[in-house]
Amino acid sequence: MASKSYSGIQTATASLETGEQAAKTFASLFAESWDDADTAVSLVDSGRGRWTVTIHFRDPPDRRALRALAAAAAGDDAAKTLTFGQVAAKDWVREGLAGLPPVVAGRFVVHGAHDRARVAPSRIGIEIEAALAFGTGHHGTTRGCLLALDWICKAVQNAHRPVHRHPEVRANGAPRRMKGR
Repeated sequence: MASKSYSGIQTATASLETGEQAAKTFASLFAESWDDADTAVSLVDSGRGRWTVTIHFRDPPDRRALRALAAAAAGDDAAKTLTFGQVAAKDWVREGLAGLPPVVAGRFVVHGAHDRARVAPSRIGIEIEAALAFGTGHHGTTRGCLLALDWICKAVQNAHRPVHRHPEVRANGAPRRMKGR
């Protein structure tokens, strides 16, 4: 899958740190006033009673209008602390995969194309390209399912092998009593 080029594309941001109620009021006022198709709002508890509202814009916002909204929600002093910035767009899937190793579970290895060469010949590689709708295979349920499948494969493989026991040993390992003793 070819990667998109993200060079030169940036997202405009505006951030305000204030008290909880003012932050929630600012986020609500913003949501009521702006087109939500071109924006995203995050509200984060920064600790010690402080909250940060960060707004991401497709196009640069009207700074004066945002400051007026911040003043209405949090007061004039808080509105003066409203900061504006830019975030360079990235291929977030590629960024996320950069340091992630393949998932090893028994004989199975879940990996992306970028790790194909790292799969040992003695392993069964499952190549899945991570994307926005499917992750990296690092969730515990993925590994758990593969370990269960590995156990089933071993059990089936062992069931087809003939078992040779010494005539004096029963299935549970206890020696048999010999006749005449």
